[in-house]
Amino acid sequence: MWPTRQFLRPTRLEAIHTSGTPAVRSQLAEQQQALTGLYAGNPKRTTRRPTSAALLKAFKGLYLTALTQQAHPVYHGTPLSTLQERIIALLGFPSALYATLALHSGKLTLKMSEP
Repeated sequence: MWPTRQFLRPTRLEAIHTSGTPAVRSQLAEQQQALTGLYAGNPKRTTRRPTSAALLKAFKGLYLTALTQQAHPVYHGTPLSTLQERIIALLGFPSALYATLALHSGKLTLKMSEP
């Protein structure tokens, strides 16, 4: 059976990031830090007030591949970059969140796939 990619589309994550943008900004202010690497054309550029669009773009290309081997589903997710891990932490989620989602993604596959 061919692998199936389940793309994590920005439209599916938009609600999380739109409401999470103020959380990221307040965490950056509290820590007196800035995010680096959000802007592809200028990777050294820093910001203390990232936009929802910039946060979403940081997760572009994230996917989950599902394979069936000997009647058992096997899942593989794109590894997170350091920037993506930092954004997840600033949102207040545990660092293992993404790995947990990939591990239990068999239950989520239908919810993440496009209609």
